Amino acid sequence: MTCKPTGRHNSFSGYIINQYLNEIQSDDVSTSSEKLQPPKKVSPYATNVKKSSGKFHKIKKKTDFELTFSSNDETSDPETMIQKMYTNKKPAMMKNEKSTVTPNSIRSKRKKSKLFKFINDIKRAKHITAFRNGTHDRSVELIGLSVEDFLTSATDKLKLTNPARKLFLESGKQLTNFIDIPDGADVFVSQGENFKDAKENYKKMNILQKSASWSLYGIKHSDENPRGGTTPVVSKRISDMLDKDQKRVLIIRNRNNHLSAEIVAEKDKWESFLNSASIALGCTSPAQKAFDYHGKKVNSINETPRISKLLLPNYNAPLLGPLWISTGESFSHLCCEEYLQNIIKKLTSEIKASKSAIRQMELALNEDTKDDVTSKEFLSFSDDDLYAKMTETSDHCDDLKALRSEFHEIIKSHSVEINKERMQPCSYAYQHIRELPSNHRLTGHSGLKLQVYENGTNHSPVTVFFNIKEATRGLRGDPNRILEKFLDHCVSCSEKLANPRHATYSTKPQKLFDENGKEITNVVGLGLDQKVWLSFGEPFISCNERGIELVCYTVTAAIDSDDGTVLSLHKGPQYIAPKSCSYDFKSDFIIVPEWSQDFSVNSTDSSDESSLIPKSSTFIISKIDSSLVLYPNFEIVTKKERGNNSMWPPNAQSFSLSKKGVIYCRSFTQLCLGLSANPTESEGYFVTAEKRNANDFDQQWLFTEYGNIVSKSNHGLYLSDNSSNQLLSASTPTNNDSQTNQQWALRSESSVFHKLLIPNSEWHKRGYFWPVDNEGDYVKDMEWPIMVNFVFGAPRLKVVTQSSSNSSRYLIVRNGDFTSKPTKIACPAVEKVTELFPKSIATPRQLRMRDSHKIKIY
Repeated sequence: MTCKPTGRHNSFSGYIINQYLNEIQSDDVSTSSEKLQPPKKVSPYATNVKKSSGKFHKIKKKTDFELTFSSNDETSDPETMIQKMYTNKKPAMMKNEKSTVTPNSIRSKRKKSKLFKFINDIKRAKHITAFRNGTHDRSVELIGLSVEDFLTSATDKLKLTNPARKLFLESGKQLTNFIDIPDGADVFVSQGENFKDAKENYKKMNILQKSASWSLYGIKHSDENPRGGTTPVVSKRISDMLDKDQKRVLIIRNRNNHLSAEIVAEKDKWESFLNSASIALGCTSPAQKAFDYHGKKVNSINETPRISKLLLPNYNAPLLGPLWISTGESFSHLCCEEYLQNIIKKLTSEIKASKSAIRQMELALNEDTKDDVTSKEFLSFSDDDLYAKMTETSDHCDDLKALRSEFHEIIKSHSVEINKERMQPCSYAYQHIRELPSNHRLTGHSGLKLQVYENGTNHSPVTVFFNIKEATRGLRGDPNRILEKFLDHCVSCSEKLANPRHATYSTKPQKLFDENGKEITNVVGLGLDQKVWLSFGEPFISCNERGIELVCYTVTAAIDSDDGTVLSLHKGPQYIAPKSCSYDFKSDFIIVPEWSQDFSVNSTDSSDESSLIPKSSTFIISKIDSSLVLYPNFEIVTKKERGNNSMWPPNAQSFSLSKKGVIYCRSFTQLCLGLSANPTESEGYFVTAEKRNANDFDQQWLFTEYGNIVSKSNHGLYLSDNSSNQLLSASTPTNNDSQTNQQWALRSESSVFHKLLIPNSEWHKRGYFWPVDNEGDYVKDMEWPIMVNFVFGAPRLKVVTQSSSNSSRYLIVRNGDFTSKPTKIACPAVEKVTELFPKSIATPRQLRMRDSHKIKIY
């Protein structure tokens, strides 16, 4: 059977029929599931089976028909709608088979069917409009066959807090029988209380409005209908409870002020009170102790303090407490302080409101200031009423102040314990639990808590907890297998460690390093919160990278007391601009190439020669503060994240590199790296901050294919650090290949440089790049200038096979080929040239110099 509702029900009968059709359809689903069962063997002697052509066929017990219903039908008579629901479909019958069903049997089956039984329910069902008792605000439509149906539906649709128990007519008559309920009536639903007339409140309000009148001093009410006050209502349950020996108690979960409840307890049953408190607060273990806000242990209801009436908005019955319920842990003074601070805030707001009310009443008493009154209700009071009200409000304000002072004293008495709890929150709370040593037999090996970093990084560690007792089970103390388990555990507990940036050697972690780069082979010997670095087979990558940073120092001067001339300039502390200052580096500062007597700086008595600044240095002058004179300098320091508080300007480690080789700061674009005339202690010169000059070769630098930066004015000076301090310098090249004090690398946040092919795999792993190729030429398709960060002490970009003392560089071309580009080769002896040939060039059998001198190949 299929049901096709063609629209929404617009009539009561249609709604009932639609509900019934859904019920019938669910019965058909269960019937169809029965048809899916495997066929049973049927006896040939069964009366309801017809044998035809050697096969048995069951006659269908139900006829196939279709039900349709439309809400747009003109008639709403149930019987007429039922007749329209059937379509004249006869049951399918077998060939050469005669029907044995008579009209009388069909009629009897219809009488017994659910549909015709439900027709009687349709006729008996009633439709009412239900309201909450005493209100006309919200109504719902209800349909039912009994009073219980109406009560159940009203509880759900009106969203009552308690089950509906009574029905009343608008006249106040209670409906107990279904027959007495008129169809289509307005009914008021009660949860057990007596009938409340919804119109009574409106009548009282109308009478009060008619009797009230406006006057010069506000609203006045007649003596016959005075304005009523609000009186607290005590429920029957509270009244019965007060007659007995029971008390209301406010309880709070110790160490969690968000869990609180109000329970009823008998005076002489303390154990029963603790059990009720455990259930009300949802404690996982039974409650054992109770504390008041003094931190004193309470052992009975009689010792429980009473909450002040000032803290209860509607004082119906005395309320005891608060009591902090503990399951064994010590009293939390921090939670008590938090609770009292919240009460103090509430009392402070009430005191302010009381003072404001007193001020308004003082204005209302004075004829000249009545116009300034904002609370118009005071204008309707007489002078005697205002004086009485002021006295009452003043006394109430004094009581609030006294209660606030009491709570302040309680918090002050907890101050020592509060500091202890803040210093050791966990151990302070669980002092009652005996602490076991780490090597106790119950605990075995102590677990590990390590800070695991990705290789080559020093930020965003992953905290890994490792159970050594479980890991060593069955391994017989084999450190290698324990290390393998720990490495697998690191990958399984963190997706970040499972997919690192440097995992180019293997897909599984292979090694573990400490902060000094030493490989760790025994995990059991690691300490608590020790920092370790995870490797996927690659060597240890140092995370303490150093680079170039622009550092600005304040300038002080030694001034002659006679004529006021500056005798010498000294370097003061490093300047860090306050967060409130937002400078525009292009318009708020001036770059000057040398010192001028017009500058005003603070005087100093320093005679330290190490802090002397040459007057020919470059200075930064502030346009906003004329006394702010800065001395810029470039130093090699540890790399810092952008926005670090110890770095100013914010982009002090970011530089721009032009195609001419000029390196200038991104914040102060007029400052660049320049080769000064001041020599260092070793063979070299200092590199200082100078004002940009496009034609100055001392400010231009060359980048070699070996990862070095060379001065364009003097090719023998390599950019490096000064051995005695962090200052930048240019010195002669070193012959020791193990030293990296002249090796540099560039890093950029732009995705363009990550696409460059770097021949060094170590550089590729660290994200470095270099602006020149293997031939020493600039990389093609590069947009100039480029924004870079300099990395000092980087791995060698290109390995030098021999030292410069006994090696030579050759340009090799094929004999007779004048179009191809020569190949550069450096080797100690010309006989070894063929070993260094690239694979693209066939190895020659002999080489000939320009003077046609033959070279034999051995």
